[in-house]
Amino acid sequence: MDNVKQGMTAIGLRSKTHVVMAGINKANSELSSHQKKIFKVDDHIGVAIIGLITDSRALSRYMGSECINYNYSYESPLPVKRLVV
Repeated sequence: MDNVKQGMTAIGLRSKTHVVMAGINKANSELSSHQKKIFKVDDHIGVAIIGLITDSRALSRYMGSECINYNYSYESPLPVKRLVV
């Protein structure tokens, strides 16, 4: 139950023309450092992360490489629905 109290918050808002992503960073102790919570996967895809940062970083790098491979093969950006599935 103590881990729930240490949780972070991330939120994303979308309109027809814009997207806003925000995350709250709080240090658990004076020795802990700031960790990036929002990552750019591709020019049209971003990810907000909460929870285990190392696992999420690996997943966001994998998503980025999938976007690059798709763009190289089909010369168009990867559709978001295809990346999620």
